[in-house]
Amino acid sequence: MHGGKQAFEKVVLAQAHATFKEHGAEAGAQLLAKHGLIEIAIDYAVEHSNFQHAFELANLSAKHKLPDIHLKKALALEDDEQFKLAEEEFIQAKKPKEAIDMYVHQRDWVSAMRVAEAYEPQSVNDVMVHHAKDLVDQNNMQAAENLFIQAGKPELAVK
Repeated sequence: MHGGKQAFEKVVLAQAHATFKEHGAEAGAQLLAKHGLIEIAIDYAVEHSNFQHAFELANLSAKHKLPDIHLKKALALEDDEQFKLAEEEFIQAKKPKEAIDMYVHQRDWVSAMRVAEAYEPQSVNDVMVHHAKDLVDQNNMQAAENLFIQAGKPELAVK
């Protein structure tokens, strides 16, 4: 046998890609599944930002990979500053905390609070504390104090 397992996988991936283009995702997925390479194909698609193909393959043959694909897509969207779309992908990935952190980093307090209240209630106080610290940095002490108290952290208002 020439080339070994890696060469075999490369040939099958190329064949599956051609099959996908000619006959659709299902035919390509069937070929990959036949050779036990679905997960490799999904990872390859994700690495090349071909999320639609990755979702199609995962929906057909590897549903357990869907949250990871959503997460990787969310991170790519965040890098592209498409925050609302990134939020949706973080939620589908079952990672609302990532969306909250993204909005906190952007100082988008309304969006951070909306996601926290809807999907991660235990993070609501953290969002308030971050917002309050931002208000302190802006020298808005009264509003900061109110938020620290609301968040159950009055001791932070004293500092």
